Amino acid sequence: MFSLDMRIRAADVTLKSLLADRSPVRQELVAAGRIGGYYCSARGLDGFPLLISSIGTPNPEKLDKYFAFCQEKALRLAGHPEHNLSLESADDDLNQFPGAVRGSDEIDSFSGLPGRLDEVVSAKVLLARMQLSPDSLMERLRGNPYVPRLGVEWLRTPPAI
Repeated sequence: MFSLDMRIRAADVTLKSLLADRSPVRQELVAAGRIGGYYCSARGLDGFPLLISSIGTPNPEKLDKYFAFCQEKALRLAGHPEHNLSLESADDDLNQFPGAVRGSDEIDSFSGLPGRLDEVVSAKVLLARMQLSPDSLMERLRGNPYVPRLGVEWLRTPPAI
């Protein structure tokens, strides 16, 4: 079993990789002040949060929003068992954003980065936890605009924890 500490570590390592000097998205994230957020791991059946943790340095003015959104994304995805991503039920007008990904029996969610990058963080943690295979990860992230920028090899490789 993947411990709660290991889940947090996987999210942290993934975020640090996105913010690393050689990252193709670093400038975008730093310029927007998006260098952290909240990670949530939830039960797949009902979206009940098993773990919520801050990762990186979330914008202090948006802590409450990120905390609430990471939970909302997971809960909403659990309410749509036919969906694999919260993107499929996202509605900006209702403050319902992408960022949650369904694994084999749990849902991971992140909030604090642009929504489609939140999705990448969630998927990479699920990959590390063996809740998603590399092929499933790529299928779920098909159409994500960050995939070509980050590269297939990076996406298919679990974070080194």
